[in-house]
Formats: sequence, structure tokens, C-alpha cells
Amino acid sequence: MESIGAEITHTYGLTEVFGPHSVCAWQPAREHLGEEEPVKVKSRQGVAVIPFPDDKWGEVAKAFVVPKPGSEPSAEDIIEFTKSH
Repeated sequence: MESIGAEITHTYGLTEVFGPHSVCAWQPAREHLGEEEPVKVKSRQGVAVIPFPDDKWGEVAKAFVVPKPGSEPSAEDIIEFTKSH
């Protein structure tokens, strides 16, 4: 697609309600990837993060995670992963 001047952007949104909710912006650190790897990175699925009402903070993040087949991460695994990324 880029060879014809089209930029692929990964977005998530409830477009039937409002426009894109978030955009997965391309990171400069990924520029070294070949032709096929960016397609895999940009097409990843499995995580949605939405705002959730909270009495103390007003809103907090709530994540929905779909693990890869054969993977069974615990809540602690996911929390630790998000802290390091």
C-alpha cells in the first residue's frame, strides 16, 4: 500500500457512535522493519482499552484482552506487561 502512496493506520473506534477512539501511531523505532513485518504489527488485534467511571478519579482505564491461542496470562502477567511497556 505504501508503494502507491497510501498510509496504513490502525485505529479502534465505535464509528457508529463517534469517530476513531484511538490511533495506534507508528513509532520511529519500528522504521528498521522490512516490508512484511509492519503489516503484521499494524494488523494486530486483541486489546481494547476504554474509560470506566471511577468515584475517586472520575475515570480509569479498563482493558479487554484476548490472549493469543495457547496463551493463558494471569491478571498479574498483564499488569506487569503494561508496567514495562
